[in-house]
Amino acid sequence: MVRVIEIEKSELSKIVFDIYNEDLNDIKKIHKLKVEESLNDIEKLVYYVSNTMSSISDEELIFKLDLDGEAIGFFTLSNVSPHEVTQLNGFHISKNHRTKEALKCLWDGIEKNAKKNIICGLYEENKDAINHLKKNGFEEQEYMFFDEYDKNFLI
Repeated sequence: MVRVIEIEKSELSKIVFDIYNEDLNDIKKIHKLKVEESLNDIEKLVYYVSNTMSSISDEELIFKLDLDGEAIGFFTLSNVSPHEVTQLNGFHISKNHRTKEALKCLWDGIEKNAKKNIICGLYEENKDAINHLKKNGFEEQEYMFFDEYDKNFLI
């Protein structure tokens, strides 16, 4: 059974490392920031994990998706004051665990812990995540919520 568990930021780095390591070929394709091709896979992995961790503030709510004691995914949320809006800053489920149960658990956890409206920015080449957001009721916005993202979605 997949469960959503709130965790501390200090616990997230190992989870991101393990999941990105499992999915490194996909991470290379969907991560907006590209790394030098001369780096080996471990150096690239460390770069992607560091970049992800540096984008998460200490004030964010951080959750892992847990399957029988194994972290199979994560998501982070932050409230945008003073509005009734929550920013979905990041989410990822390991490729080998993208089941209906895990995806339902992800969205149940997001909806339970978010305010009325949820916004999310994604790199435009991250087609799987974009399609997943649209499938879950998000609509692409014509204007930018976040300067650093190419595609913006609101639900």
